[in-house]
Amino acid sequence: MKGSAFISRLWTGAPDDPMQDRLVLVAASSPWQEALVANLKDAGVSPRSAISLDEALQALEFHHPDFFILTEQFACHDDLPDPLLEYVRNLTSRERRELFVIFISRNVKTADHLTAFSQSVNLVLHPDAIQDLIPLTTQSWNFWKNLYQAFIESHIQLTGQ
Repeated sequence: MKGSAFISRLWTGAPDDPMQDRLVLVAASSPWQEALVANLKDAGVSPRSAISLDEALQALEFHHPDFFILTEQFACHDDLPDPLLEYVRNLTSRERRELFVIFISRNVKTADHLTAFSQSVNLVLHPDAIQDLIPLTTQSWNFWKNLYQAFIESHIQLTGQ
């Protein structure tokens, strides 16, 4: 397929279950960790949990998860920038296209696109919405897939490749 080099494996998931058969990394503080893992397992997803900053960074670098769920202040202090968000922000565009990032924070409105954009993530969730993680992720994933598809089609039209 012309332009297939630009298509991310991430975007080939099922529209109604994008996490199916994908590597999902969870870097969350307690008690959110337990709630997230339980929610994912109830949906048939087998998440991998990172319990430290080093473990999360190694998983991001060497295991290349498709979905990355991060809670605010995981393994860092309030007065310091989040090293995992910084890691995501510094990925190359090719690497970033391969990773769907969900950021959970008390300081965000669930599914706010502008906040997600400003944080360099795909979806932001307030902790009160953790129980809706799967449907919100599916909705957001479909939105980003459609947006990304328009980008690819435009790129192919402009460059011929």
